[in-house]
Amino acid sequence: MVDENIKWFRELTNEDVAIAGGKGASLGEMYNNKLPIPPGFVVTAQAFKKYIEKSGIKNKIMEKLSKVDINNTQELQAISLEIQDLILETEMLDDIKKEIIEAYDNLNVDSELHGVSKNALSIIKAGRDLPFVAVRSSATAEDLPSISKNEYILIKINNGVYYRTIEEIYELVGEGEGYEIEIPAIKEHKIQWCKVSNLYKHKVKNEERLYEIITETGRKIIVSPTHTLLVLDEDNLTIKEVKNIKELKGDEKLPAINQLPLLNLNNASVDVLDYISGEDIVEENGFLMIKNNSTNWKIQSKLLRNLRIKKDFAYFLGVYCAEGSIYSVNEISITNSDKNIMNRIIRYTKELGLYNEQKINKNSLRIYNKTLLRFLNSVAGEPIRWCLVKERYVELKKFQNLYLVGMKV
Repeated sequence: MVDENIKWFRELTNEDVAIAGGKGASLGEMYNNKLPIPPGFVVTAQAFKKYIEKSGIKNKIMEKLSKVDINNTQELQAISLEIQDLILETEMLDDIKKEIIEAYDNLNVDSELHGVSKNALSIIKAGRDLPFVAVRSSATAEDLPSISKNEYILIKINNGVYYRTIEEIYELVGEGEGYEIEIPAIKEHKIQWCKVSNLYKHKVKNEERLYEIITETGRKIIVSPTHTLLVLDEDNLTIKEVKNIKELKGDEKLPAINQLPLLNLNNASVDVLDYISGEDIVEENGFLMIKNNSTNWKIQSKLLRNLRIKKDFAYFLGVYCAEGSIYSVNEISITNSDKNIMNRIIRYTKELGLYNEQKINKNSLRIYNKTLLRFLNSVAGEPIRWCLVKERYVELKKFQNLYLVGMKV
């Protein structure tokens, strides 16, 4: 989409908060529903973004904001005034200035609605006084529906699939500039990957509450009251939108995704370093190791940095989630009495170079690799709680950071 500096009310709906802010989008919605709204226009958020970037003041603003203590009210006010002065002292870009003046000149003369030619338009404008106007600011983030920073969402970034918290995603891509970002959403009654235009990070206003929605199955989500929710109509089970949480009665049926849109996974791989961190990680010839204080730490088994996304990989993760446990800092144990399952696990560990003809003891296969253990801890999440079973601690876990989409195993 080409960024535009000016948008008239007739071009806006309440879906255009990211362009026109809450007030601007609402005025556009009312104008187009024939309510008594005088003609007007919005200087878009994209125009402001272009202005601070091309004028060269964006870095100065960010530098000031990076040093501010947000809990110090006096400091916040002082930095705010400094930024305001900086903006006021900086010359407006010529193209934005020109479009604002032209839009102001055209107020009350709507050529598209009245079929007025350019020549006639100039005559009309010359014969009338300049109109008085009301000017209001309208922020794009203050009225946006929001989701808690701690909520996990499934998201595709530059064709890589992640399952991270909102906060982690924002730290990864910021407001999304330069990234191809998509999320699974219902469009035309199908689950499709839909593009995300922008991400916004903002504090909850003092008067606003966040609401926790809990389903009968125990799933939870924390959102602002204006976050759009999808529910199934109780009469005909069609999907409808609820735009304010106060509309919910408490017995609604929520649709759940049971099959995600397919991804092209040919030759795709998972970069283990996307999921683990630490100054003790060492990479050598495409393999990863965990360094320790021992002089012979290099004798440990290595793990490929890039793990191919294939059926055996997905199968291994699934069996680990259901039947696996960890011990100490380098032992992964998978237990199952089904020989076919265990043979498939052995086949995959051989492929990773982690099978050294170790015996299956009491239906358990032990795999020793510090890097793989750290990776599994990352993608399965931190332990929910630990249980002592036969003098060994096993982890109650769930996969929360790694999703393999569209793969049948």
